[in-house]
Amino acid sequence: MLRRALAMAAEEATAALAPPAGFTVAPPAGTTMPPPAGICAAVGPPRAGSSGGRVAGARCGAGARYESAAEGIRTGVTDAAATADARSRVLATAGFLDEQLAGLGRGTPVLGARLSELLRCLLRQQLRLIFEPDHRNDALLASIPRGRRIGYLCPEANSAAKVVALALYDYSAHKSLATHPAMMTLLTAHRRGSSSRLVAGEREALLSFAEAHDALSHLLAHPAVTCMPPKDWAPLRALLTRAKAARCDDEALYFPLADVPRFLEELRQSAHVAAAIRAAVGCER
Repeated sequence: MLRRALAMAAEEATAALAPPAGFTVAPPAGTTMPPPAGICAAVGPPRAGSSGGRVAGARCGAGARYESAAEGIRTGVTDAAATADARSRVLATAGFLDEQLAGLGRGTPVLGARLSELLRCLLRQQLRLIFEPDHRNDALLASIPRGRRIGYLCPEANSAAKVVALALYDYSAHKSLATHPAMMTLLTAHRRGSSSRLVAGEREALLSFAEAHDALSHLLAHPAVTCMPPKDWAPLRALLTRAKAARCDDEALYFPLADVPRFLEELRQSAHVAAAIRAAVGCER
């Protein structure tokens, strides 16, 4: 019903742009080009009984008719522009609502993308408040393992909060590959020769996982973080709770921060995976 109503509104707006039937713009019958601007003032009032006065009067009358027609055209153009703007708004609204309804059919909450964007901004802000007070940020980055020293672990990286966010992304994205039993068998059985047996993209994914694992283990277990009172984590945990309740799956990579001690235990249990990856591909911490 909603889609049908929006389609009908768009059709009505389109129809409103069309000129009325039989509408044309043509000079009045029996006249030629309009006189120059101000011709009536220049010619002056017609003299009684003079042919010049009759000509001047005819020209002034033609000029007035042309001016009236021009004003009508300007008004029509203005109205058409306003109608076109309204039609654009109707079509944009229809497209947006259609997208939301399609997402709802797939199980995505209405306005889920907007909510996700807002939550992502708020989560990043909370990460900065937690990890980036000057003394804490410097302490966390002073001895962080930088792996290949590229990307968010390059020597120029100066934001602990950004490192946490991007490391969480890599950890979440490559965890299933790195911890798969078949991959672990390959890595532990062949050690340094394993990298030649990996398919395209797997080596990069494994290295990204190992670097993210090492960075998160360092940052979340650092004394500058573990000594923080629970109240400092409360706003972040509240946002994560809302994100879970709203099914904001794009923010799932941040969910481990809702229970840092539990996440640290997960990192400790998977430390042998990161070590096996480094041994297999020959990458230092």
